[in-house]
Amino acid sequence: MNSLQISRKKSVLLLLSYFIGYNFIFPLLSLVIALYNGFDEMVIYFIFDLIYLAFIYYCTKEIIIDGFKRFKDDLWHNLLELFGQTLLLLCVNVCCSLVIYLIFKIESSQNQIMVDQMLTSFFWYTAFSSIIFAPIVEETIFRLAIFRTFIKNHFWLPALVSSIAFGGIHVFSSLILGNYRDLVNIITYSLMGLVICRYYYRKDNFASAILLHMMNNLIGVLLFLV
Repeated sequence: MNSLQISRKKSVLLLLSYFIGYNFIFPLLSLVIALYNGFDEMVIYFIFDLIYLAFIYYCTKEIIIDGFKRFKDDLWHNLLELFGQTLLLLCVNVCCSLVIYLIFKIESSQNQIMVDQMLTSFFWYTAFSSIIFAPIVEETIFRLAIFRTFIKNHFWLPALVSSIAFGGIHVFSSLILGNYRDLVNIITYSLMGLVICRYYYRKDNFASAILLHMMNNLIGVLLFLV
């Protein structure tokens, strides 16, 4: 891969900021601020999300700008490829969900149930989080900071590590809630992460990975509205 990449030090900083800062410190701060100051918790989450997005952009702006510039240089071809990869990602999701339902009788993952509940209660915030925030942040962490940083001449080991970590974060709430049957959905999310890894590796363009993730989540939000 010849495209721009971040340093290992910056990768470690991003990983710490995500797994410790965003997933633990930010929620605790949001809860404390909401309890003691009476602010709407969703407003606090939104502000923290914007702050974290600004941090992500600061760390990766050259890579993001370069990626979108190169994507635009061959726009129609890249859009057709993006559409095809979106269909592939959708097929992986549907097929895995069907197999899991047939074997384990699990109709929907805990993560998807929580997203649907959030869309019902806080539609605009959840739509922003799903379509904009999550693709940029998760691709930065799992595809750029893990996969891209540690790949050398071998695709599979970094791809598997980043994809399983990606799957793990999507079933983490099930582990916390004691819904251990739902942990099988790590297969679905990990395979989806592997598809994105492969697309990123083949295109050598970080913007392509972000856009594919955005398209997948956009379809999920649109299906919720149907």
